[in-house]
Amino acid sequence: MLFNFIITNLNFIAFIVWIIFSFIVLARFIHPNLVKNISYSILLAVAFFLHIFYGAFETFAQYFVWATGSAEMQIFLSTPLPPEAPLPAMLQWARIYFDHPFGYFSYYVLGRFWINILILFLVAGFLYVILKVWNFYRGRFIPKGPEIMLISFLISGWPGLLVLLPVGLIFWVVFFIYSYIHGRYRVLIEPAFLFATPVALIFSNYILSSLHIAQLLSV
Repeated sequence: MLFNFIITNLNFIAFIVWIIFSFIVLARFIHPNLVKNISYSILLAVAFFLHIFYGAFETFAQYFVWATGSAEMQIFLSTPLPPEAPLPAMLQWARIYFDHPFGYFSYYVLGRFWINILILFLVAGFLYVILKVWNFYRGRFIPKGPEIMLISFLISGWPGLLVLLPVGLIFWVVFFIYSYIHGRYRVLIEPAFLFATPVALIFSNYILSSLHIAQLLSV
């Protein structure tokens, strides 16, 4: 069944979609005439939509699996969150919102699917504000430069964004050294991050797991 295939391979499908999307954004930057009808605002909206759609589909898929599963699985759809279920100390105030028949399911999908999306939006939004303020006072970015950077942040996801930041800076240093040797002393940071984005996508899980960061950030 196609739906079961999609559920089983959803993470891989999402990975392929983000890789393709990252190259579309890169092509838009390098050869704007190829996709001149697609603005960065549209690409930014698509990036947000893909994250929301992924979370919504994962939520529906989880509900489908439990609703059509065994009686033991179906219990999870009508059970409040148990008192012994862990919640971070700063979120203990939210426990009351899981004290209803759909509570355990809400808690599960929030921690499993949505929390990383919410963290990504908050961190990426915070970095975007910093870039906009910097651009306002310093004017170092190209037109739509902060938006291009925000697209890269969203493509990398969370916690992949933690890999993109140092990798993007490494790419920028390499580009700077190359340009300096050839007599050009200003290097844009936007292309460095666009080229670093697929690299961060491909290797973020390996890098984070090897540094034992993924376990620390898991919810």
